Amino acid sequence: MFPNEWQKINTDVLVIGGGGAGLMAAIAAAQKGSKVLLASYSRVGYSNNTAIAAGYMCVVTKPDDSMQAYFRDVMSAGCLINNRKSVELLAVGAINQIYDLEQLGVSFVREDGELAVASVPGHSYPRRVFVVNKGLGFTIPLRVKAESLGVSFLEGVLITRLIKGESIKGAMGINNKGVLFVIEAKAVVIATGGLGQLYSNTSNAARATGDGYALAYKAGATLQDMEMVQFYPTATTIGTTKQVLLYEFIVGEEGAFIRNSKNEDIIQKYGLTNPMNRTRDKLARAMMTEIIEKRHIGGSLLLDLSNTSDKALNRIQQYLPKQVRTHSRNNVMMTPVAHFQMGGISIDDNCRTSIDGLFAAGEVCGGTHGANRLGGNSLTEIFVFGGKAGRKAGEEFMKRRKSGITEKEIDTECQSIHSLSSNRGDCQLNELKSELKTIMWGKAGIIRNRQSLNEALVDIKRISESLNKTMVMGPKDLLDIIILGNMLTVSEMVVRSALMRNESRGAHFRVDYPQQNNEQWLSNVIVSKKHQAIILSNTKIQVPS
Repeated sequence: MFPNEWQKINTDVLVIGGGGAGLMAAIAAAQKGSKVLLASYSRVGYSNNTAIAAGYMCVVTKPDDSMQAYFRDVMSAGCLINNRKSVELLAVGAINQIYDLEQLGVSFVREDGELAVASVPGHSYPRRVFVVNKGLGFTIPLRVKAESLGVSFLEGVLITRLIKGESIKGAMGINNKGVLFVIEAKAVVIATGGLGQLYSNTSNAARATGDGYALAYKAGATLQDMEMVQFYPTATTIGTTKQVLLYEFIVGEEGAFIRNSKNEDIIQKYGLTNPMNRTRDKLARAMMTEIIEKRHIGGSLLLDLSNTSDKALNRIQQYLPKQVRTHSRNNVMMTPVAHFQMGGISIDDNCRTSIDGLFAAGEVCGGTHGANRLGGNSLTEIFVFGGKAGRKAGEEFMKRRKSGITEKEIDTECQSIHSLSSNRGDCQLNELKSELKTIMWGKAGIIRNRQSLNEALVDIKRISESLNKTMVMGPKDLLDIIILGNMLTVSEMVVRSALMRNESRGAHFRVDYPQQNNEQWLSNVIVSKKHQAIILSNTKIQVPS
């Protein structure tokens, strides 16, 4: 039975998550003089959404652009339920990111000494800047920098619980050998990324299973807008690479078209010819409508490259995955995929959560993007707020004494893990996980309604009850059952929030409430825990006149 032993670690700041936000937070906290431990289930800097990203971010670089224009674009895309202060901080902070990241060892693509800048749909000015070596061009230099500052890495450990008294005390986690780690810290930063793996079709890394949302919720932190899941419209459906992204700015701008089985131009059909109007939510919804209404081609739509010029085709190559790269005009099959979570842990201007001493940064947070995220802003967000969270956590440790994790708290977690490791049954974890992902895609995906969402809740409850009927044979099974439990918790948050919001807004589309309703729903859906149950409320947003 597990855990078979436990080890105690003392640190000033614990950062949970080994992607861009976690690395940035760890670096910033270390630069404040903190002793920093970065804990990650996967290898730090690898196997996360930052590492597999295209390696571009959006910042204001052009003289005719401005922070005010950037702010307006982000608020407009987010359908005005963004946290205005967070958007202001993003706009201001983005300006410094190029210099700051280059000082940390990141190399950006330049042409004749100037930053290479390109356009992204939804942005009113060209803002897309590229890093050398795509996503790894961010994470590997940041990993090297963190190590040089003395940040310690605890890899292969799944954090299972946050420990708090009047304020945060640390966390506990377990590795694939069944060893429990008790980590005492004066401040904790959650930077665990998103939840794309809740869905059967996703562009996300394998570890994007929503663990950070579950950790925060179980500890009593407030979350918001969990219904706001972004679906990327254009991913390949070729062989085993069907979930590799084809960047949506290729469509239309480069003379490429999306066609259905009737050879109709989807961009024209749904009025998306203007790049400013062709945001991801609208394009994904248009494509999914075609698929649901059976105007698909083997479950997909067609990226038609037949009208692209030679020059445009050559430019497209750099954005196509190697598996589908072609110098001919062969057509490519595409489908939408789960891509990004706009909702998440509620934070204030300093990345503080509702729990004293607990901070959060990156995709695990809600507020910045509102109901829809513009392309290129995810990496901008993780670096702006990752740095801020780390700095504030670093300052926090100097203000407080460490509260030790008690033997009783350790025993409680050991017993919880032990009860899971005692499971004996014939239900297969992989089958339960696959079933959950299929349910979320079909019933709580791009197009939703009350009936499908209610059915999803019934299914989630049934799968949750089946967890006790699985066979746990070793530490890996134990980790898998904990992760699936987190996935079920977070899935329920998404579904219940989607049921509560009786309107359509941004990425959240209800066919039974197809219109945006500002009179009733210009608000954030708030998620909290009471008596082990998910409690929902909504907070009206005051829009400046």
